[in-house]
Amino acid sequence: MCGIVGLISADPPQRLARRVAAMNAAIVHRGPDDAGVHLAPRLALAMRRLAIIDLGTGQQPMTTPDGVTIVFNGEIYNFQALRAELEAKGYSFRTRSDTEVILNLYHAEGVGAFARLHGMFAIAIHDPRSNELILARDQIGIKPLYIAELDGELLFASEIKAILAALPGRPAIDPQALWDYLSMRFMAPDRTIWAGIGKLGPGQILRRKLFEGTHTVETYWLPDLTPRPYDPGRDYAREFADQFIAAVDSHIVAADVPVGAFLSGGLDSGAIVAAAS
Repeated sequence: MCGIVGLISADPPQRLARRVAAMNAAIVHRGPDDAGVHLAPRLALAMRRLAIIDLGTGQQPMTTPDGVTIVFNGEIYNFQALRAELEAKGYSFRTRSDTEVILNLYHAEGVGAFARLHGMFAIAIHDPRSNELILARDQIGIKPLYIAELDGELLFASEIKAILAALPGRPAIDPQALWDYLSMRFMAPDRTIWAGIGKLGPGQILRRKLFEGTHTVETYWLPDLTPRPYDPGRDYAREFADQFIAAVDSHIVAADVPVGAFLSGGLDSGAIVAAAS
């Protein structure tokens, strides 16, 4: 499962390290295999790892020779093709992990790299070249990424409990979110029950300047829902079957551990297992 956490704060380095350690401890259940921390002026990142790809050398955080550092939760299914492309451009790799592919792809292409990733991900990158923290979430929003702006600080985590672990007390309840939940049985996608704690949206990037205290949020991907006329000459069933089997296959080959499935008896899980077998 894995999980990432981090915060931007004016705290002294030792307090910054203690707070990010408390955040990471709150999500130990997400990653029993490994843990890592990255500290920089005004910034702390950490992660818990459940090893799926490159069990031996895929530890995080990972850093380029010029100091760009990543922590990452998720799995990238086209990382092997992207790696071959980057190697052709002269990039070298120390690991066999998808994490290093993301890092080098960002190094080569900037935030445009995220739209090229096929998979599920929540990514945090510290880029000292621009003194930025960059957060990105996958196109569909499979992997969670909670964001809090409280008292001039920015905190993020894969679970809200990790953000709460870094705060001196519980934030107030968001009355609008509570009203939405009780009246409509759901909350707006960018809110949570806690005031000041929200979520980065699917297909979004947050860029935060470490010293200026300002950030921007941009959308790098939206689904194309444009209706197209029916083409009687196309075999839509075959096209769907080919894409479905290719998607299942990419999930299986992008793992260095046994792959299993939960069978509910429904068409979705049954079709996935049939394609896998």
